[in-house]
Amino acid sequence: MKTKFTLTIGVFLILQSCSFYTPEDYFDRTTFNINQFQLLGKVDIDQIKMAKENNSMHSIIDGKPVITDDCVQFLKTWKLLSIENDIAKIKELKPTNDTKEMINRSLDLFNFVKERYETDYVEMAKLLNEKANDSIVNNAIAKFEKEQLPIVDAKIQNLLEVALPYAKNNNIPVTLKD
Repeated sequence: MKTKFTLTIGVFLILQSCSFYTPEDYFDRTTFNINQFQLLGKVDIDQIKMAKENNSMHSIIDGKPVITDDCVQFLKTWKLLSIENDIAKIKELKPTNDTKEMINRSLDLFNFVKERYETDYVEMAKLLNEKANDSIVNNAIAKFEKEQLPIVDAKIQNLLEVALPYAKNNNIPVTLKD
C-alpha cells in the first residue's frame, strides 16, 4: 500500500511539473492579445495625455499601483510591464511542430512593440511631461505612425498567416474586426 501511494504521488508530481498547454492557450498567448496594438500611435498617445490630464495614470512603485503624472514612469512601469508579461507568457509555451512558427512570429511582434515603447514612446512621453507644444507632439506621433506602424502591421499579418490556420485546424473560433 505504501509503495502504491508513493508511486501515485510521484506520477502526480511528474504530471504537474510537465506543463500542458491546449491549442487555445497557444493561440491566446501568441495571438489574442495583439488587439492591443490596434491603438498604437495617436489614439494611444491621446489616451495617455487624457489620463495625465485627469490624474488617472498609474505606475508601479514597490510592486504597488500608484497614481502618477509622469508619462515616462507610466510607460516604463505600467505599459512595458504588461508587454513584458505577455512576452514571458509566450516564452513559457513549449514549441511543437504546429506552434513553433506561431510562437516565433508572435515573439518577433511583441519584442518589436516593446522596443517601440522603450524608444519612440518614451520620447513622446518626455514631450508630454515637458508640456511640449501640440504641434511638436503631433509631429512625433505622425513620424511614429509613418515609420513604425507599417512594420507593426506587417508583423501582425505575418503572425496571422500562421495563427489563423492554426485556429481553424484546432476549432478555435476567431472573429477579425477591421
